[in-house]
Amino acid sequence: MIEKKCLISLLYFILTLFLSFATMHIMELFIVSKWVGVGISAGLIVIACILYFTLHEKNSKIFPFVIILNALASGFALSSLFVYLEAFPLIWHTVILFTVFSFLFYLYCLLARIIFFQKHFIICIALYFILILAAAITCIALTSSPVFIVAALMSIVFLAFLISLVKKAFLEKEHMENIAKCSFVVLIVLFIVLIIISEGDADFDAFAGEIDTRKKKYNPYSFTRTALFENDL
Repeated sequence: MIEKKCLISLLYFILTLFLSFATMHIMELFIVSKWVGVGISAGLIVIACILYFTLHEKNSKIFPFVIILNALASGFALSSLFVYLEAFPLIWHTVILFTVFSFLFYLYCLLARIIFFQKHFIICIALYFILILAAAITCIALTSSPVFIVAALMSIVFLAFLISLVKKAFLEKEHMENIAKCSFVVLIVLFIVLIIISEGDADFDAFAGEIDTRKKKYNPYSFTRTALFENDL
């Protein structure tokens, strides 16, 4: 079993993947300009920002809607990229990528039960992300399949959800707010897509998030205030 905190992040990550990939492929059915997807994406992010900044202190129920809006925004942004490249990923390739990403996130949730991962969560998350991003970039260099471009871009979203795991939260609503804030990483995806479709140069660097490191002697993957001891490895 995994911690409830990890389970919540996992479920919303799976939802984000599903909505992103589904939106991307739905847009494949329409003949549109490369700017349509990024335009809709920007609009959805603006709506998500308005919802979050006006209501997050009054009503925690808006957090799932913020996450969903940002998930849809990432899908529209990706669609613009592939309209520009004139080659969408095959649906079955996307299904495999969805399965792989979901499994990798679940695997990290299992690893989070190990004391070493709880004490050194910054290093663990960084290495986990770098390995995934490096694998995606290597596949882009070696193959012509556009699904690996999706993998590289969505690894940024993957990192954001991993960060949501270790941000301090002792209540479920606090964790939901952390996930909602991390979902705004879609802005980075949108920015990269805009650079590419504007015929500028873009690369796929690893994006690191900021994590509170002031006190590490607690299990970051749990809602409980479990203490960790110096001799735990």
